[in-house]
Amino acid sequence: MRKSKDTLPDGCILAIDFARNHGIARETFRDHQNIGIGPKGTLIHGPDVPEDGSVQIKDWVRYEERQKPGRPKEKERYLTADQQHAALLFWQRHSIGFSECDQPDCGCHDRQS
Repeated sequence: MRKSKDTLPDGCILAIDFARNHGIARETFRDHQNIGIGPKGTLIHGPDVPEDGSVQIKDWVRYEERQKPGRPKEKERYLTADQQHAALLFWQRHSIGFSECDQPDCGCHDRQS
């Protein structure tokens, strides 16, 4: 069990757990966050790419980052409730098959077949 200082904000989940819960491989979900999906030749997102629409970038899953508890040189990614919902919509937009999780309040249970 995690110590209280290691807990995520309410409604958040580690990105790796979110992917695992929905049957998406860790590496695949990492690519959805780092590279994105879009037409060949479009830019990936990043610190030097403006995301105001002036430059065409690939569609990608947004996330938050924090220092990994107990490992000061490492970071871990997590998703807020809004980002979890957006990730589900991302998978639907790009016809990526995912499974329902066992969390009753997750948006994956509300999707249209």
